[in-house]
Amino acid sequence: MILVGGTGAPLNDRIAFIHVLRGVAPLMVLWAHLGGWWLAANHRTSRLQDLWINIVDKPFHLYQDGGHLGVLIFFLVSGFVITHVSLRETKTEFAIKRAFRLLPPLWLAFAAVAVLSAVAARLGLPPILGPLSDDYISSLTLWNWIVGKPGVLSVVWTLWIEIMFYTLTGLLIGVSRSRPVLATWLMIAIPLLGNMGMQEFPFLVPLMFGLMYIPFLLVGRSVYLAWSGRVAVGPAVCVGISSYAVFALVYNNLLPGYLFQQGNEVIISHAIALIAFLSLCFSGIQRVPRAVAFCADISYSLYLFHAPLGSFFIYILVAARLPYEGALPIAVAGVMAVCWGIYVFIERPSQRLGRTVTLSLVRGTTVPIPGVAREIAG
Repeated sequence: MILVGGTGAPLNDRIAFIHVLRGVAPLMVLWAHLGGWWLAANHRTSRLQDLWINIVDKPFHLYQDGGHLGVLIFFLVSGFVITHVSLRETKTEFAIKRAFRLLPPLWLAFAAVAVLSAVAARLGLPPILGPLSDDYISSLTLWNWIVGKPGVLSVVWTLWIEIMFYTLTGLLIGVSRSRPVLATWLMIAIPLLGNMGMQEFPFLVPLMFGLMYIPFLLVGRSVYLAWSGRVAVGPAVCVGISSYAVFALVYNNLLPGYLFQQGNEVIISHAIALIAFLSLCFSGIQRVPRAVAFCADISYSLYLFHAPLGSFFIYILVAARLPYEGALPIAVAGVMAVCWGIYVFIERPSQRLGRTVTLSLVRGTTVPIPGVAREIAG
């Protein structure tokens, strides 16, 4: 059970509506990759995909089988949550905790791609993620997203955006505490300046494909500022609308016509994400179903591992002559089981270690590191 107080303050540091969104968003991305993408990449069809297209995709004009909608929800959640935690931490504390939160599962995901790709090749299976890059150094440093090259693990494009947002948030923690609206305007200015600069300096274009999403995360930040009472509703709405306007401007400059392309207009996914986010935010929801909470807990690992691991499982099962409709649920169950293990044995211990390091370095508290090492080993 996850409860929130009447003023919007979380009683156990987990905000119920955010946890619901965290549980739903990765499932949409998972389906987009293990459903539509996998079938298209392997020149297959499925009754499941046909039903999804006719019942969900077409009526709601969803882009990328709804996977893009899941990504947008993730971005709104990050804008909300990262603003929340940053206003309670020092710059050093913020940086250390985010590093321990993000990096261990990410490194493990790259290692998993290497191992699964090698095993798939040995077994004569197709490449688990298609013909992507094998430049692990560039992908590990996220340099490939700066220069616009393919990565080893394609879903990491969103993590690059998150890291840029974390960096801006961390640098402006001091300003955010005293003048949160000003800090938000300063963040909005970065992609806006980049949008003007790329007209003269084309080398900025690959970087702008990431920076353009920063204002969308700032919409989530604006909602938090109003929800928490740190900013009056009027200024928060103003900065939120301005954030989305800048996002739409840069997006349309980089991808002309995509916002309103016929049949699966991207702007409709934007509208659905914003409506769902705002509706749940002010719904007063206090309880999260167990199944949704489980998906929310493993959401980061699920996001990183679902494509390589799920594709590998499906290839194995299909090679064993199981129909796709039977292979998919088994593969999804396998992915969730593995991600739960990663959450329990990698994510939670690394986050605890991050808090321990923070206490030792930032607050001068002496905590026996060997005890933490035993906790991780156990």
